[in-house]
Amino acid sequence: MKKITLVLSMVLFTIAGAFAQIEKPVTWSYVAKKVNKTEAVLYLKASIDSKWHIYSQNVKSGGPVKTTFAFSPSKDFS
Repeated sequence: MKKITLVLSMVLFTIAGAFAQIEKPVTWSYVAKKVNKTEAVLYLKASIDSKWHIYSQNVKSGGPVKTTFAFSPSKDFS
C-alpha cells in the first residue's frame, strides 16, 4: 500500500509541476516603416500578460533594474 501511495504521489506532483509552467508570458512584435531609400524606423512592442514584468537579466544590489535596450554602434544603422 505504501508503494502505491508513493508512486501515485510522485506521478501527481510530476503532472502538477508540468501544468504550472507558463510558456510565453511576453509576446513580441515589430514593424519597420521605411522613411526613405536608406532609412527606416523600427517599432518594437511587447505584449505582457497581467501581473508580469520585464526586468534586466542582471540583478544589481538594490533590486531588479527595468529593461532597457542598447544597440552597439554600427555602420549599418544610426
